[in-house]
Order: sequence, then structure tokens, then C-alpha cells
Amino acid sequence: LDAIEPLYGELGRDFALIEAGGMSQVLMTAAGELGLGLCPIGHVREDAVREAFRLGNRQATVHALLGGRARVAAATVTDVPVRSLAPEVVLPDDVAGIGAPAPVARRVLVTGATGFLGRSVVEALLASSEVEVLALVRRRGRLSGTPRVVEVEGALERPRLGLTETAWNELAASIDAVYHVGAQVVWTAPYSDLAPVNVGGTREVLRLASCGRPKAVHHVSSIAVWPFGAGLAFAEDDDPAGDWALYGGYAQSKWVAEGLVRLAREREIPATILRPGSITGDSRTGRFNPLSFLENVFRGIVELGLAPELDTGLDLVPVDFVARAIVAIGARPDSTGAYHLTQAAPVHPRGWAKLSNSRTVVTAGCQEAPSSFLPRLRSSATTRMAQRGTTAFRSEALDFRSATSRRSRRRSPVPSSGARAPSN
Repeated sequence: LDAIEPLYGELGRDFALIEAGGMSQVLMTAAGELGLGLCPIGHVREDAVREAFRLGNRQATVHALLGGRARVAAATVTDVPVRSLAPEVVLPDDVAGIGAPAPVARRVLVTGATGFLGRSVVEALLASSEVEVLALVRRRGRLSGTPRVVEVEGALERPRLGLTETAWNELAASIDAVYHVGAQVVWTAPYSDLAPVNVGGTREVLRLASCGRPKAVHHVSSIAVWPFGAGLAFAEDDDPAGDWALYGGYAQSKWVAEGLVRLAREREIPATILRPGSITGDSRTGRFNPLSFLENVFRGIVELGLAPELDTGLDLVPVDFVARAIVAIGARPDSTGAYHLTQAAPVHPRGWAKLSNSRTVVTAGCQEAPSSFLPRLRSSATTRMAQRGTTAFRSEALDFRSATSRRSRRRSPVPSSGARAPSN
């Protein structure tokens, strides 16, 4: 604004708004085409931003615009009673079972194969058997050259997964199972934004299962279909249609998608529901999803030397454990029902201070940030901006190998073939 205001006066602010909004839309479109998890952060209170970071009005305004403030008017993220979502659980009459699939899958389709979990599922499939993997991708090239992997260009939100009728029929006649991993994971988006991919894509996968060769569907859901709260416990076979509400479009869309799978199972389509906890880095390599909110929290803890003080725990599971469990369950000819791919005991944020090599904590919910927090944050942000594009965060600083397979109220779905979370 300082640069263009001398030329355009008060119009400078309007130009900045148009530029920020246009760039946001360009980035969102490009991210969607590449299958990245970029999303606007939603409404930003300019007064709170100014006060917390001591910004001038112009800086705060541009910050809010880049955060996607204009999107808030279209839809709002709210709590929704799950029973009010029941009308969304609808399958066409012709989506029904057509027989028992082959006991050993020789050719499978994996949706979301270029995502963080999807790539690990593909790796686990290739490592566990001689199966051929057809990977549904928005754009060919990201998996090209991988032995026994064939890319299929399509999109979950489109009819027939974006395939021509001929390609759809050929696919339906050639596969024995579908590992439905693909989903749009945006915690700040409303149901209406996520339903086309998360609900519509599941509906099309189930339609595929009712065509051509009999096939099983292994649907990756989330423990987000259960309400979050201290002291709440749910068994794998509990009914998700309880007297509670779910917050946010992601949890709501996954709840509806699960309902579609359960309905398909009633129509004799063989299907499993797999509910991972919060998926974090690979227990063997430390590789994690750089787009994940949680991993960026860990990054901040390491860089700032500060850890939050919270009274809640998180159900963290390594991505390789989740992938191997999904494949192990899918390999069982008699696999049915739902499975919780979770920890027995939550990881408490008080333990995160070990990552920061510091005993300093930031008290959650305090009105005034500790005097040491903002200077460190500014210094870290300044350094990161200066190094952006040249220095990557060293994931080795985070030891994800501490995750364990301890389980209590949830039965372990993993057979003795080795698909277990690593133990200490």
C-alpha cells in the first residue's frame, strides 16, 4: 500500500484488495489441481491481529485479506447435530452388491494416491504382495515410473470419477478392490465446500463397486466422526448417529460418507471403515506432511523453544502404521465392520516441551502473551521469510518413533503379519 498510494491515493486500498483476493483464488485453484491441502484460514479479526502483533492498520488489513476474509460470507463453519445430516446419506437404487470379490486382490484402485497417507498406502500395497495398483490422480506424472503403478487421471467430485464411460467400464471390470483414501482435508471449511469430494467421491466409489467385477471397498474415514471431549469413549461398532453435534465441514462430510458406506454394506457391498487418529510422521524416517497444521505446530515448538500448556491429549499415529494396518485389514477376505487405527493412550501436549529443549510453556487462553513469546515469534518469522525457498525444516529434529501401539478400549485390527505401530 505504501508503494502504490502515492500514485493512486485512496484507490490503492481497493487495488490491494483486488490483488489479494485474485491471488488467493489463483493459489486455491492451482492447489486443488495439484491435490495440495492449501486452504484459506477464514475470518481474521483485524483488531486482534493488530493488538497481538502490534501491526499498523494497513498491515492488518492486508493480512486479513490474504487470509480469505471474503469467503466467510458464503458459508460458516458451525456445529451441526449429526441427525440433521441423515438426509444426506442417500445412494442411488442401482448401487448394490454384485457378488463376492476374489479372495486375493490382484489389481486395486487407490484414490488419493498422491496424498500423504495415500502414498504410504501404495507403498504398503507394493511391499506386501504382487498386486498391481491403479492410482486415481488429478494429473499424471507424480507417480510415473513407479513399478506396478498405473496412473488413472480423474477427480473424486465428478460423475464416474471424471472418467469416460468406456474408461469407467474398463476400470470396473478389471479391479478386485478399492482403497478409498482420497479426501479434502480442510478443517476451516464448511460442509458445502467439502461434500463434493468427500461425500460425492465416496458415492462414486460405491457406484464403481456395484459395476463390472465384484470388488471390496476399504473406506478411510476418521475418528473425527465422533464428538471430541474429555472422558468420551466409543467402540468401533458403536452407532455414530448419536445425540451430539460435530463441528466443521470435514467431520460432518466424513460422517455422511461413512453413512453411505454403511448403507452400501446393507446392500451387500463388502466394505470396511477405517478410522485413523491424527496422522503424523513416518516412524522410520521422520518424514511428515509439511501441509499439516499439527506438524507445523511441532515445527514452531522446535524453532521457538516454546511448547503450549494444554489440558487435552491428542491421538497421534504414524503414517506408516496406518498404511500397513489398512493394507493388512484389506487383505483379509472376511474383513467387515469398522476399525479404529488409534493409540490406546493420548499423547499429552506437556510432553511436547521435550521437542523444544526448554521447560518454557505458553499458557493457553491467556489474555497477554508471555513477554518472551512475541520477540521469539517475530525473530523466527523474519528468519524464515529470509530463508524461504532455500532452507527446509529438518524433520529429523522430531522423533516420531516414540509412537506406540498400546491400545485399551479399542481392539487392535492389525494381524500378526507385522503391521503394528512401533513400540518403544
